[in-house]
Amino acid sequence: MKKCEKGRKLNNRGMSLIEILVAIIILAVVTGPLLHSFVTAIKLNSKAKEQQRVITAAQSIMEGFKAYTLEELCMQFYQNQATVDPSPANGGFYVVANAGGVKEIDAMGNPYSSISSVPDGEGTALVFTPSLGNEYAFSLENVDFEGQKYDAKVELKPLTVADMAAVPAVTNLASIEDFDVDTTAVYDQTDENMDAVAASAIVDYVWNTVTWSGWQNYPTNTGKSEAETKALMLEHLVIDKKTTVLKIDYQTVWDPVASADVGKYTVTVKIKYTFEIPSYTYTYPDSSDPSGASEKTENTQAVTLQDAYLWEDGTASWEEKDYATIYPTEETKDASKLKSISFCYYPAYDYSSVGSSVGSGVSIGEECFDINSWTTHPAINISLIKQRHSNISDDAQLSTLESTYIGMINTMGDDSFLKLGANITAEGSNIKENLADAITPAGDMVTEKSQVLIYKVKVSVYRAGEAAGGFAGEPLVVLDGTMYD
Repeated sequence: MKKCEKGRKLNNRGMSLIEILVAIIILAVVTGPLLHSFVTAIKLNSKAKEQQRVITAAQSIMEGFKAYTLEELCMQFYQNQATVDPSPANGGFYVVANAGGVKEIDAMGNPYSSISSVPDGEGTALVFTPSLGNEYAFSLENVDFEGQKYDAKVELKPLTVADMAAVPAVTNLASIEDFDVDTTAVYDQTDENMDAVAASAIVDYVWNTVTWSGWQNYPTNTGKSEAETKALMLEHLVIDKKTTVLKIDYQTVWDPVASADVGKYTVTVKIKYTFEIPSYTYTYPDSSDPSGASEKTENTQAVTLQDAYLWEDGTASWEEKDYATIYPTEETKDASKLKSISFCYYPAYDYSSVGSSVGSGVSIGEECFDINSWTTHPAINISLIKQRHSNISDDAQLSTLESTYIGMINTMGDDSFLKLGANITAEGSNIKENLADAITPAGDMVTEKSQVLIYKVKVSVYRAGEAAGGFAGEPLVVLDGTMYD
């Protein structure tokens, strides 16, 4: 007899409500942090993009300001020139593109202008008048950058002195530490007596190498010491020319980090003196005459025009050698950003008219600057800036020295890569150059320049609308830099 097995009944009742709730809770616990992290990442990414946009906007404004002199900037901000007439013939506005209202302001944010309209006989002319403290501020409203609008405040302050009202004559240049070492190469002739050092080094060079000159016989014949002989040689040394060779080298090298070719600058300085020592006739006792009454006469041989390079260690040689490398320096992080060269030097005056006790005391006939730039690269702004020797305290003496000072500027290579600054010389100096209209006198050196050569630039970017409230809120970003006038 067969048994019939009863089939099992399938459980089709599904999940209970409690089980569903437990599953939802577990899912929420697991995915909640993930969703929070995702949302946070989106917010951070958006905030980072906004921060980068604001920084780029500040950099754009900074670069726009650096492209103009102070007077040109004030002229662009005069009476909201951007909205009055943006054409180049009427001033225009080119600091940044797509700017709304722009104006010059005072420290409190109130409208102010360094530009005034004065009658000139044929109508009116716009005249720039420096502010009392040589401090300036500018307001830019609704700067459109990548679809976002911002307000910006730009402040300029002298880099050389803290209070221009208290110290009206600027005599000290900024310290090297105040410069942006990535964009500026600075030659600072710290030794104001360099020419005197060079003269002694040239005498040593002649003594040690130009043996045919006959000067080595002078101590033996006269009984004078070597030091006394070199002092006599120094009296007869004639330096016809001092040549400073400023070489700008630009090479493209592969940057593995950027995966691209990147231009790298090197700026070096050579100091060359062209000199001569005329023949010198002297007498000394004839040792063959027991009475000592007889004398002999001897001539040194003339050392005709020769070149000697001053080395960094203070010695001189015919061998060409760099005196200094001013870019890059140990502090330079990116040698591809060079934009300006400031060459601060003590002029090689001819002191014969005022005496050897003034200045370095070494008379030099002519000073020459050879600016060498052979390779293609973006244009570099070059300023040659005179410094006053501490031993020239008499303004009348300085005026005499300036009136006889001869300077020559030669460019070797492509002139289009060089932009010589206007602050190269005092008014009335006998400056010669082979660049047509490249150099204009800038001020009277006798009274010293009250013009500030270098300004600190502070760019503060705000949310749109802050300008109307006097920039009372917190800036989104603040960018510091320097600019040349």
